[in-house]
Amino acid sequence: MHPDIDKILTLLPERQPLTYKAIYPKRITPPGGFLNPKYFSISLWSALRVWEETDMRMIPHITGYVNSLIQMEYRVPTYFVRSEFAQAVAQTEPPADFKFSEIKWPMPAMLFVLPTDFALRYFGYLCPFISVTRSDQGNYPDILKNLPTCETPFRQLEALRSDVDRFNVVYPVYGQQRVPVDYTGSYPLTMNVNEVDAAPFQDATYSEEKQFAAQFGYYTKPSGADLPTGEQEKIFNSKVQAFAIKLMLALTARPNFIVPGSLSRPMKVKKGHIREELWHPNLIGWDYRAQRVATSGDHGTHASPRMHWRRGHMRNQPFGPKPWTETTAKRLTWIEPVLINAPEEI
Repeated sequence: MHPDIDKILTLLPERQPLTYKAIYPKRITPPGGFLNPKYFSISLWSALRVWEETDMRMIPHITGYVNSLIQMEYRVPTYFVRSEFAQAVAQTEPPADFKFSEIKWPMPAMLFVLPTDFALRYFGYLCPFISVTRSDQGNYPDILKNLPTCETPFRQLEALRSDVDRFNVVYPVYGQQRVPVDYTGSYPLTMNVNEVDAAPFQDATYSEEKQFAAQFGYYTKPSGADLPTGEQEKIFNSKVQAFAIKLMLALTARPNFIVPGSLSRPMKVKKGHIREELWHPNLIGWDYRAQRVATSGDHGTHASPRMHWRRGHMRNQPFGPKPWTETTAKRLTWIEPVLINAPEEI
């Protein structure tokens, strides 16, 4: 990771130990091919810092602040998503008649960690973390009763009023020359999930680097960044937010794909030295295997088609005794995508 980020993660536990514990409550051993979720803690911390600036209260900042509070309320539940499952989700069309309010949340806050290679190939940028939260209407932070203790008490921050229940998503992008840029999206739960692409686009937001770095007495001037701009930024945002929603839909239809982690090493105190506890990761889709179909080998002189996905889709289907009516109960069904010409070992 960028040296500035590593420096912040070294200084933050020393200077703000309570806050650091709040934004990174569990040390997790990440599987191979995934970034350590401790890097996402910077996004949670910067959202709190931005909220202290009275002139930084635009919609993206509000989304980041609420997302940060709810993640800390639930101790940042973190889930690692296997690549084949992530690809299958990406290749699935959402249902036509399904509202955000119908999503079944395993937790009101979830941090998804994506394989680095998948994030780079599918999104085109290093976007390995997607944070989703459900925020109920009410006054923040008062509505949250189990927030952890921090150096700056939450009750001292200016209160925020939310008038509707919302689906929030925050996802940082990491460039080679700067601190992460946090992108956000927020949608009322009364909205249909397939209306996201038509929703107003919210531009990226990030903590001013000089303010960000001043907390630790140093500043590195950025010299360019490999981040989306212009039309590519709009495409990138639509792609990530659609993926986040489809991932929540997949977990609504198939909650059995979640495998909870367990304690790997308990905390131990020896001669005044504390060895922190260590956790196995929560996993999503770790045993998932997409259906594979091989095309016929009779192609004459033509080469076999390359490996590709046949698109899947989701339906909000009625069930129970017929005849079905408008009031008949429905459940979300995932007709999974299929891998065409995929080798068995992949």
